[in-house]
Amino acid sequence: MEHIDYTKKEQPKFKKREIEYNIIELIKSNIIKRDADRFILDYNKLSEESIELTNYFDESPGEFIKRLVNSLNEEFDGKFPIFIEGLSVEDKISEIRAKDIGKMVCIKGMISKSTKPLTLVENRSWECFSCGSIITTPFAPPEKCSCGKRGKMKMVKEKLLDLQEIELEELQDDLRGRQPARIRIRLMEHLTSPELSGIIQPGGKVKIIGIVKNIPLKTSSDEEIMEFRIFALGIEDLEDNYEDSLLDDEELIRIQEIAALKPLETLKDAIAPNICGYDDIKRALVLQQVFGVKRDKSNGKTRRDKSHILLVGDAGLGKTTFAINVKMRSPKSYYITGEQASSVGITASVEKDQLTGTWSLKAGVLPRANGGIAIIDELDKAGDKERNALHTPMELGLIPVNKAGINVTLNADCGILALANPKNSMFERGFGKTLVQQIDLSPTLLNRFDLIFIIKDNVNEQRDENIVKSLFKKEENTLIDVKLFRKYINYVRKLTPELSPELEQEAIKFYSDVRKKSMVGDNLKGMPINPRFLEGLFRLSEAHAKLRLSEKVELEDLEIAKKLMYNTLLELGLDEYGILDTARINGGKTQSMKNKIDTIMKIIKKVDGELSESELIKILSENNIGTVDSYNLLETLSREGLILKQNGAIKLI
Repeated sequence: MEHIDYTKKEQPKFKKREIEYNIIELIKSNIIKRDADRFILDYNKLSEESIELTNYFDESPGEFIKRLVNSLNEEFDGKFPIFIEGLSVEDKISEIRAKDIGKMVCIKGMISKSTKPLTLVENRSWECFSCGSIITTPFAPPEKCSCGKRGKMKMVKEKLLDLQEIELEELQDDLRGRQPARIRIRLMEHLTSPELSGIIQPGGKVKIIGIVKNIPLKTSSDEEIMEFRIFALGIEDLEDNYEDSLLDDEELIRIQEIAALKPLETLKDAIAPNICGYDDIKRALVLQQVFGVKRDKSNGKTRRDKSHILLVGDAGLGKTTFAINVKMRSPKSYYITGEQASSVGITASVEKDQLTGTWSLKAGVLPRANGGIAIIDELDKAGDKERNALHTPMELGLIPVNKAGINVTLNADCGILALANPKNSMFERGFGKTLVQQIDLSPTLLNRFDLIFIIKDNVNEQRDENIVKSLFKKEENTLIDVKLFRKYINYVRKLTPELSPELEQEAIKFYSDVRKKSMVGDNLKGMPINPRFLEGLFRLSEAHAKLRLSEKVELEDLEIAKKLMYNTLLELGLDEYGILDTARINGGKTQSMKNKIDTIMKIIKKVDGELSESELIKILSENNIGTVDSYNLLETLSREGLILKQNGAIKLI
């Protein structure tokens, strides 16, 4: 019985040494190492051992790997995958061209999209009903048998392979202002293993070693267009293996020198040096990049280590400059505008894959920034859907996805730096309107930010003079350059300082004192701070301890954090009577507003029947409630259905 295999191709002829190399000798020389149920080929040792084999590998990596795998499987009587290591040269996704087809490449990037595991038919075997011959084809039955008959064929065997495809996008750190290039990666067999599922998910940063191939994209009568595809041979998790983590001795000494003095002040001066002032904002942006320490709570939950910061301010004062500076200096950061967030998505989306026809998972902003900082400029311009999607990941650092049969939880453990404009592009001065009234963001979202800074274009003669002088000032060479800044941040992020016991009493006193700012005597006059404020305080304290390379979080670290958080509270939470009321920040009726409403309702109740609005405004003025406040509060009571306004008169309902 004849067996014809149409999938076999004629193999290129190589020298005997190149084909019949001794697998055992390669293993003994550690060129090939066995690691449990897989083998690892060390490219560096291969190049030292044999120029001929290295040339063979470089020119025909696909054939080389195929023959190597076959030899290993025969030698060890099994099916073993092979991984490649030691390829130090890294190619760029944006530079892959037709000349690279058939060549080995080593690229790094972020997984922007992934399909679910699929099955690929490698070949099928068919039996001829007429003569019984077995014919192997890629997948469709042959038109006729070698016996000349065109009868029916019976499929007797098929070879199936596991397959998964991902889309790899260039890392933002490598872009330098241009759009990221993307390329499809095909993962086969062992690379679709459930053990790798934690790596192969949208938002993950990976390095891929594979062979460039092309597949048909479009065919017409006069042309055929192909698309590049990389058939992966190995995948490596890059989450903890960034270039910023590689320090030489000189850089380490420089970091230790900075840490021994005043590291926060030194690093602060490197943030947006062309913007004069705003020192507290710059300090906060440095500490946000460092992260706190993720600690287990007694109830089994973990306290997040990433801080969230919101900058809200008048137009033209440099908010975007702050954002770009953080993007340049913060490892693993991702920058996007509010309008872009509406198209890319904040969390994750499920879409139909054009090539496979199946549903694929696409990463949004937060999974892409996992392990770093997500910078969202002009958050107020993002859609309601995108802004509402921030709530859960800001608190838990996770994004559950349950759509179109895809059930997965994506990591979105990142700090968020958001920038927004007030509704009328400029803040109203004084105590009239609260933050919630002046910005188009929900109170529940505002409540999740550890620090909120207001940037106002105040007229200050000394500050205005300093701004002009800074434009004429020559650039100082004493500032830390971007490269060392990034390495400093990446180095200290790994530290885990412990809380000193003496901090406990100081933290208790501070927390209690700040809560008392919302009281007058024994009466609560404003909404006090809650435990979420305390957690933010410790995140910033731990970050400052890391900057000092300290093993303990000490009082000086707590003092820095206290000053930053208390200053922002005073800026946003004080009412006109000097009472701290966090409702001015987080929404709801402030205690001051409640008191004024009580006064209004008591006055109306005393009147039998109707009271003219003008007369009521006059009475309220005598009770220290301004005219503007009176009109606004009466509108509120009318909307809530507590009073009836009709023909210039007011009465209770």
